Amino acid sequence: FGEGGAYGHNMILHDKLLHVPLVVYGLDLEESSTDGLVQHIDIMQTILAQIGADVSQFQGYDLRADRRGFVIAQRGSVAHRIEKFREINSAFEPDLFHETELDCIRSREWKYQRSDDREELFRLPDEQTDVSERFGEKTRELRRALRDRLPVVEYDSAERAEFNEGMKDRLRDMGYIE
Repeated sequence: FGEGGAYGHNMILHDKLLHVPLVVYGLDLEESSTDGLVQHIDIMQTILAQIGADVSQFQGYDLRADRRGFVIAQRGSVAHRIEKFREINSAFEPDLFHETELDCIRSREWKYQRSDDREELFRLPDEQTDVSERFGEKTRELRRALRDRLPVVEYDSAERAEFNEGMKDRLRDMGYIE
């Protein structure tokens, strides 16, 4: 809604989108409130482990026993949206956003983001002030942690997927294509 210069949730990886409450009912978890870091895969891992399914192929954490030190988020390129936002609002500031694919790793205290455009380190809860130069060792540590946790995928960017009209309509309804 224009908050922080963003027009839509797919432009940013800020905590207002990523750091949200998780309410669980029916799992064998201690009744407590925690501010632990959780990813979707952890929920699936926990549910499947509780019912006795083989979870060896997953990279999640069982929330009944394990705690995560980092969470990872990714966002695709938004370069195709930048010009449209400029048309809608001449005051739009594209330099506030990473135009290319964006990877993020977050701990309780730090958030590191990288794209082809730039890299940034934030000392949470401040997500406006890049402190990567001031905390160079922390930047390198989180850069390595992100690199170690994300697979490197090589693909031919000229290769295009083919979609039937029904699939295009569904993707258009969700705002992924125009």
